[in-house]
This record gives sequence, structure tokens and C-alpha cells, in this order.
Amino acid sequence: MGLIVSAFLVCAFIKPTPGAISGSIKGTVSPADAGVRAWAISNRDTLRTIVTDGVFVITDVKPGLYTLVVEAKSPYKNGGVPEVTVIEGEVADVGEIKLTK
Repeated sequence: MGLIVSAFLVCAFIKPTPGAISGSIKGTVSPADAGVRAWAISNRDTLRTIVTDGVFVITDVKPGLYTLVVEAKSPYKNGGVPEVTVIEGEVADVGEIKLTK
């Protein structure tokens, strides 16, 4: 009985390796200090990350089609990419997102 409980406790704390069945989305924001957060939105999932020094990487993204939104600081307007395809094990590089006033 003790062995079964021990095995259960060990298994309860094992987490899947990040990125094992997912991909990621990366890009840059211009001007570098205008972006706050980057959002990846699909019909079944919403993920976000902080934009740091004009760079963002959203990890553990399930394969599929996403809308990418970069949340901007005032006086800039939000920007993004309407269709980003994420493929298992790959990085979807959206390039530079230019935010305008």
C-alpha cells in the first residue's frame, strides 16, 4: 500500500515538459517601450505574456490558428496579426509589430 501511495505522490508532481506538444509565438514591438502585453487568442485558448524591451515570446501554445494582439501603452494603439498558425514543436515568428499613435 505504501508503495502505491508513494508512486501516486511522485506522479502527482511530475509535469509534462513545456513545449513537448506545443509551439510558441515570438515577435518584436516598435517602438520598444510602447508594448505592454502580447495576447494569443483562439476559439479554445487565450494566452498572454509581458513585452520586455520590445520583445515577446508566448510559450506552451497548442497547435492551431490564433489572433495575436499587442496591448499598447497610451498614446499608442493596440496592434497585431490576425492569423498566426502554430505548429507543434515550432516557433511562429510574427516579426515586428509597429504600433501607431
